[in-house]
Amino acid sequence: MTLPCRPDATCALSAPYAPGAPSAEGRGRRRWAAALACAGLLPTLLRAQPPPVSAAPRVTPVRVGLTPFLSARSLMVSYEPLRQHLQARLGRTVEFFSARDFRALLDTARQPEQPFTMMPVHLARLLIEDAGFTLLVRSTLESPLSVWALPDTWRALSAPGAMAGRRVATADALTLAALKLERWRAEQGLEGTLQIRPHPNIGAAVLALRRGEVDLALAPESALRELPDGPGADLRSVVQLGVIPSPCWVARPGVAPAESAAFREALVSFEGAGDRSSAARYVAATPADLARWRPYVVMARERLR
Repeated sequence: MTLPCRPDATCALSAPYAPGAPSAEGRGRRRWAAALACAGLLPTLLRAQPPPVSAAPRVTPVRVGLTPFLSARSLMVSYEPLRQHLQARLGRTVEFFSARDFRALLDTARQPEQPFTMMPVHLARLLIEDAGFTLLVRSTLESPLSVWALPDTWRALSAPGAMAGRRVATADALTLAALKLERWRAEQGLEGTLQIRPHPNIGAAVLALRRGEVDLALAPESALRELPDGPGADLRSVVQLGVIPSPCWVARPGVAPAESAAFREALVSFEGAGDRSSAARYVAATPADLARWRPYVVMARERLR
């Protein structure tokens, strides 16, 4: 009988015969013992193998969209404390993303892989009405919205009428601030003379003012505090257009209620300083809390057609 020995098994093979080596009979007994060892090795190895380890399930990061009122770099720096807080509370990796403009912000908010988005209040209301989004929280921070000028221009602007023929830099034309300015311009009878020039974000609008490309810039005070150089001592408020709230947060349709509830609780538990949008504090909200911004929902919807 021949006992198989696996070629990849570790077997003690006998050496070739040499003078003084054991007899043929002894060598035969050794080969037989080696064969038996090899034959018994496979069951031993199988018993020694550890049980297979199943791969741990991959936890998908939480993708979150930010309102692009600043440059992407400034947004990521300013909102990093909030991202870290959300990540710790949710026990999952949280990834923040920005959009190139506010129209793109509305598009990315609808993507299946992005469950939550920070959204200006008027656009949040639009998504609730038109696309079935859920309002999670609103900010408690409201900031004065002003038209700003450099000192030399500021001295020459003592009344709204003096703004005729001036150029005002704003962020995206769909922002609540830009729509408020547009409405104020109509109320003041300046539609044909006060030029509104949209820019990618507030930082770009202020930079255009400092470079002399425009005469004025529109920005809420809380957003100016987010700029890398701060609000700057060179800016003077020409006229105030009321207040503007910091963005709220929405969930797209189809997000599990438990997931939305966990994200809401994480936002509410964030203890920001409350002096700028990235450090705002949040409270649970309903669509009724956004009712006063309804006129700007209508204006935004018209511009999106």
